Amino acid sequence: MMKNFKYYFSAIAIFAMLFTSCSTDDESSVIENQEQATLSFASALNDLMDNATKQSVGDLIPLCSDDAPAYVHVVLTGEENVGEMGDPLMIPVNETPIEEDGEMVYFTEESADLELTPGDYQLTYFAVFSEDDVLIWIAPVSGGELADFVDTPLPLDISLGAGVKKYVDVEVLCFDDRLVNEYGYLFFDIIGKEAFEYCFFVNYCDDDGRHYPGYYEVTITLDDGTVLYDGVTNTVSTEGEDPSAEPLCFALPNIASYGDDVEYIHYEVTLLDWDGVYGTVGDYTESGSLSRNDIEANFDGADNVDYEHIRFNCGDTPPPADDDDDDVPNDDDNCPNVYNPDQENSDNDSHGDACDNCPFVDNEDQADTDGDGVGDACDQCPGEDDTIDDNDNGIPDCLEDDNGGGDDPVADLDDCETAFMVGNYTLQDLELGNARWGWALNFDGEDGTYEYNIYAGAAQNDTDKGTLVGVVTLEVDGDDVEVEIDLYGGVDAEGGHIYFDDEDAPTTTAPGQFGDELSEFDDIETWSTEYSGDGDFWLVVHLDVCPDESEL
Repeated sequence: MMKNFKYYFSAIAIFAMLFTSCSTDDESSVIENQEQATLSFASALNDLMDNATKQSVGDLIPLCSDDAPAYVHVVLTGEENVGEMGDPLMIPVNETPIEEDGEMVYFTEESADLELTPGDYQLTYFAVFSEDDVLIWIAPVSGGELADFVDTPLPLDISLGAGVKKYVDVEVLCFDDRLVNEYGYLFFDIIGKEAFEYCFFVNYCDDDGRHYPGYYEVTITLDDGTVLYDGVTNTVSTEGEDPSAEPLCFALPNIASYGDDVEYIHYEVTLLDWDGVYGTVGDYTESGSLSRNDIEANFDGADNVDYEHIRFNCGDTPPPADDDDDDVPNDDDNCPNVYNPDQENSDNDSHGDACDNCPFVDNEDQADTDGDGVGDACDQCPGEDDTIDDNDNGIPDCLEDDNGGGDDPVADLDDCETAFMVGNYTLQDLELGNARWGWALNFDGEDGTYEYNIYAGAAQNDTDKGTLVGVVTLEVDGDDVEVEIDLYGGVDAEGGHIYFDDEDAPTTTAPGQFGDELSEFDDIETWSTEYSGDGDFWLVVHLDVCPDESEL
């Protein structure tokens, strides 16, 4: 009778266990499986039967059965501890075996608990159970009563390396009271997760231009900070006529959750001193990041791989550092830590819009006294948090303390005044060449309905100096924009202007040059347009308002 079982777990490597059991009178089966089990224990188990009764043996090892394995219990110690004797790790077995080399092979389901750090481990407990929780195979432990009947009892020492394939024989026992003892062999097959091979080779050139093979070390980490390889050095030799150095090759994990162009593996290659060859060198280090596409670009056909050739001091200037990966070197990047390939810089200071706390005001020092992320030069609410915006209209709550009075608000306006819809930038912020007050809205949001206050006579953009005279309701729906101007009681509009642009802020403070003129109205006026629909545009609403003479 032949039974096979495979057991998988992974570290950056995956382990598979294959069990083979056969009765001692089936000698041919043992011979046929020599490639899998190089040791035969038939005589050891026969000696066991010669020196003990079935009852005594049956008390020590499980009875062999035809039951299919349902799960295994495992205890591993080492770099990480997996399970313990009082609570071993249970790993389910796939209920459907497959045929492999003429034998039925069971596989355990992959366990996240066995994603292990490479290092040294000991297998201290291994047992196999049926669906009815019946123990059907067990590995003897050193010092136990059955330890003498196997060559290598537990614990077994296992050196687990990333991507290394390794076999460790573990002998398991069961007792067959129908024939004679059955016994099995365990193969501990370490199979790497799907991995890429990636190799480095280094040359060094002295100041005279002479080339040498390099002695170097490599450190490789994952995007989450996991260290895969730390300070691994290549093999070098001064034997023979010329010094020689071997390339360093690494198994790098193919992690499916990352896209093909996402750089999730990072390396650092450092040149080391090499006495008797090129001697002491300075600080030569090259760092880089790799995506799946980067790694596969070095593949040469189905079976070969080209190494990454790094040359230090050989006239090939390494690519400049680019911390935010926007293809703009740090030394030339106006936001070196923020991805902004377009390098847009509206205020022409040294800070790109993507990292400028006042993108439309030249504020080289980036001072932000109240620490709200809005620079002092454009802070509309100094000393308050400009980022608090409860109604999500893009206007700080500090500018919207007074939202009107009830269902039928009336404005207390004494004289005709200029009025503007409140926006998230003042006209002064846009540095248009004069000190005219007023606001512009740079809308950057989703489809929806938003409200903005209209203030008249708010000199220096101080709403406390102005009068709240109405509300603008902004409706954004796909590529449609509608502006509804609703004046409060007691106010008429003698006319007005609207500036709207899909991309650019206004370049003038003169309302007559805004582009769209509004006629006089005394209650509600609606204006609409279409745009790209990308959720980003500029809007200015200007009105000339006067008290409603009919209510005076």
